[in-house]
Amino acid sequence: MRKPLINWTALLLFFTSSNATVAQSLNAPEGRYLWECGNGIAWENSDGKLEIIGNELRFWESICTLSNPVNIRDLPNAVIYDASCSGEGETWKDRIVLSYVGNGEAATIDMIRKDGGMTYRTCPSQ
Repeated sequence: MRKPLINWTALLLFFTSSNATVAQSLNAPEGRYLWECGNGIAWENSDGKLEIIGNELRFWESICTLSNPVNIRDLPNAVIYDASCSGEGETWKDRIVLSYVGNGEAATIDMIRKDGGMTYRTCPSQ
């Protein structure tokens, strides 16, 4: 009798745990980030805010859920993700590169999308 080619238990575990895997593999820690610190801009009033929760990137008026992380060769802090985004009544797909540098208290996240890039920072007043 032939052995099955697919280990169905392993496959089921892979698909049921995929969201947890993505959340754990985000290369930037959960937290709040801003385009710029200071200038009296409060977190709640900034349209340049980014909050990372699990595998979600939450912006001023949109949210992107990240999946399928792929490390970028020779760039140890950079990962490219597939993104399913929504905001202002629209939905779209995107590819997002995140590059994280820092220790959590003084950190930057460089984000590159097809329409450009942006650097976010942790700010002491958040």
